[in-house]
Amino acid sequence: MSRPDETNSAPPDSELQDFDRRLRAARKEAGLDREAVPDAPSAQSRAWAGALRTGADLVAALLVGLGLGLVLDKVAGTGPWGMLVGLFLGFAAGLRNAMQTARRLNAYDDSAR
Repeated sequence: MSRPDETNSAPPDSELQDFDRRLRAARKEAGLDREAVPDAPSAQSRAWAGALRTGADLVAALLVGLGLGLVLDKVAGTGPWGMLVGLFLGFAAGLRNAMQTARRLNAYDDSAR
């Protein structure tokens, strides 16, 4: 049982500072106080990821269009026309994908603000 004169008295500052120091050390040791742990990717890393994805989409669409055009040329015997049409369609599809990716990245940045 506590004494009546101790119930209303606050602990001295040195005890509070010691408790605070021990509490911070315990939280840090337990991994509860992590400094600089990013929850979300930074704007720069999102921009790089978007640029790399856009470039990869464009190259992939061009290669698929070229491949389909070459197959069409070989099967139908149309000469270089299938390849040219395939390249054009692949380029158009790649640009469309790039625009969609840019729109998505802009929408993400606007919603993050």
